[in-house]
Amino acid sequence: LHYKGDIAEEAYVILRGEVKLLEPNVILKAGSFFGEMGMFTEENRRTASAIAQTNVELLCLRYDDLLQLAAQDPEFGFYLMRLMMRRTQHNLELAQQEQG
Repeated sequence: LHYKGDIAEEAYVILRGEVKLLEPNVILKAGSFFGEMGMFTEENRRTASAIAQTNVELLCLRYDDLLQLAAQDPEFGFYLMRLMMRRTQHNLELAQQEQG
């Protein structure tokens, strides 16, 4: 679907199937939201490679639309912030496990 470091302009919701994020080696299932972190990185770059593990059906959400939704609905904006914090914490935990 995309590689780490690619330009990112959209996030996705998995409607059907499974997607594997290579960094940090996790499988996402139907209902999962991913790809949003690139919206907040310098130069809008992907933070992980994503490959389809099975046949997938994705809902594509352009960053412009996500930003507009967050401006109109602060609760959604806080949802995005909480999601990114959980992912960052999870990635740190995985990195710590690999080190020791």
